[in-house]
Amino acid sequence: MASSTRTAENGSELAPSHPSDKPRLRERIRQFPPSWHAVIMGTGVVSILFHAFPYGQQHGVLRGLSWAFTLLNGCLFVVFSGMTVARYILFPYVWRLMLLHPVQSLFLGCIPMGFATLVNQGVNLVNDYQLGGNKAFVYTLWAAWGLDAAVSVLVCFGMVHIKITRHKHSLENMTAAWLLPVVAPIVASTTGQLVAGILTPHSHTLALLTSTVSLVLVLIGLSLSLMIFATYYPRLVIHGLPATGLIISVFLPLGPCAQGGYSLLLAADILPPLLPALDSPFISSDAGTAALRVLLLAAAFMLWVLGTMWLVLACLAVWDVARRNKISFALPFWGLIFPNGVYTLLTLQLGKAFGGAAFFVDFGAAWAALTLVVWIAVAIPTVRFAHSGTIFYAPCLDRTPLNVPRAPEDTA
Repeated sequence: MASSTRTAENGSELAPSHPSDKPRLRERIRQFPPSWHAVIMGTGVVSILFHAFPYGQQHGVLRGLSWAFTLLNGCLFVVFSGMTVARYILFPYVWRLMLLHPVQSLFLGCIPMGFATLVNQGVNLVNDYQLGGNKAFVYTLWAAWGLDAAVSVLVCFGMVHIKITRHKHSLENMTAAWLLPVVAPIVASTTGQLVAGILTPHSHTLALLTSTVSLVLVLIGLSLSLMIFATYYPRLVIHGLPATGLIISVFLPLGPCAQGGYSLLLAADILPPLLPALDSPFISSDAGTAALRVLLLAAAFMLWVLGTMWLVLACLAVWDVARRNKISFALPFWGLIFPNGVYTLLTLQLGKAFGGAAFFVDFGAAWAALTLVVWIAVAIPTVRFAHSGTIFYAPCLDRTPLNVPRAPEDTA
């Protein structure tokens, strides 16, 4: 079958939109969309899960696996970032095409979220190896968080603005991928709370500022996410499940709920001890800080319940589609890992908050193991298809208009 060619804005002929079996490096770079950074998110959250696993930490094996995954993730981040930068330098017209694509542009949020997992592991490095006295390293992590937070806010508000002013939408074509840009500030808020914890011995003021800004970020992200939920649920009811190729996106609503709850739980531990410095008659009092802890814990638990609801609905949706249609592997499968990973982190953190409640600890451990299995199941075909080159495909370079049909009816 002959493949069609496309024409760049300058009139030059481009390579076929669908890559050949063995595309050259230049074509792989051109076909390298932002959605690849979901690989970094998934690998990063697995490295954190090894570190947070509630059993077997005394043997050091899990800690070693955590740092091995962190090293792998760091290498992936360098390579993917290099390919991303090269893409828009070598093919500048692609930037505009990507921004105007109503789906691919949303994956820009994956870039700061993937980087945040590396900063989180940097904080764990400080805690594991007593590097808190290394002021330069601590402030480097703080600067890295500041950069990540700034990019997250830029992507969040920038993409919301572009979706309002540049993209064309219909309720039927809506997917949970709308959440990706607005989740970025929530992820940055979690990183900020972790950084504030190691920053406190060096600068109480900066720690308080970092924790407060992080609380603002999570509230911004959660507010926008809840607005999207209010639209996404009617879309599912009215138009049914997404198409088979997009069915994995039903797990994305788990992300803001779990990550938001995790951030609020961290804030409950880190922010109240910093508040007495404000010298406020209410906020700085023992009663005020205790009330704040309870409020944040209650909000985190509510988000865990909401996330669990979306998790159950997502599992039912995938089961319903899979029993009737074959779900072919594609890059969006990486969207399974990060939401489930942060849901596990929230579950384990709730176990700590509730005094080592066995249900949360055991359930979190089981879900962490399941998340690792999913990572392996997704990573193996990704490596295989990356070697052949068939997985390198950017929909924003395709002439085909965006079409998200309803999942086929069961005709049996």
